[in-house]
Amino acid sequence: ESPFYTKQVGEKPAGGWPLVIAMHGGGGVPKAVNDSQWEHMKIYYKDHPEAGGYLYCALRAPTDEWNGFYTDYFYPVLEKLIRQFVVCQDVNPDRVIAIGYSHGGYGAFAIGPKLPHRFAAVHASASAPSDGETVPTGLHSLAFSFMVGGKDNAYGRRDRCVAFEALLVETKQAHPGLYPTTFTLVEGNGHTGLPDRDILPKLLPNVRVATPKQLFWDPTDGTVKDHYWLRVAEPKRGQHLQARLEGNALVAETKEVARSEE
Repeated sequence: ESPFYTKQVGEKPAGGWPLVIAMHGGGGVPKAVNDSQWEHMKIYYKDHPEAGGYLYCALRAPTDEWNGFYTDYFYPVLEKLIRQFVVCQDVNPDRVIAIGYSHGGYGAFAIGPKLPHRFAAVHASASAPSDGETVPTGLHSLAFSFMVGGKDNAYGRRDRCVAFEALLVETKQAHPGLYPTTFTLVEGNGHTGLPDRDILPKLLPNVRVATPKQLFWDPTDGTVKDHYWLRVAEPKRGQHLQARLEGNALVAETKEVARSEE
């Protein structure tokens, strides 16, 4: 279970509300600290009604663990939350954005690659990719961005972000036109005070690419079974899938994926 706080910003667009899911800092700290971080996330990202109306949802991590936003129990909770907003609050499923700072940024670094098909954009601040959880392969069609301070060296955050960006550059070169990712290194900045509080106007115009014609996917856990229009009954690390639509034909290549009768 995850408590959440919601507010309306501006007027609802004709196509339904865009939804911003904001994830707080903390993690691996007492409940009172995580609660205070959640309270701060209710106001951290500034309101921008001029960018178009949207719902702002500050989401409390399900637990107080260090990986509360990026472990297997979190992804089904997040997907249920999105479905709830779509069904009950007239949210446009093609306009859902996830954003997080520090602990929440680590969550964004995981859910972007794992659940790109649910989002129009995902942004991570003051955090870093997690080994085994953040794999760039699935970011082929998602507007994914991340920001870190040049002096944010705790837990190797800066170095890990720089290395991930280098990996993304290689991936983009191998697949021109795909992987719309953006990295911002803020030299002279530490872990706090990044210039991201006004970032929502840059993220809100994005629209989800729900049915890309070309997919690349490296599953990283046994929980997330779907990737856009692909499904693996028993996903696990070490698998690889790529598929593309050519007219009325589907061309697929897989590695270590058993045939499913579903």
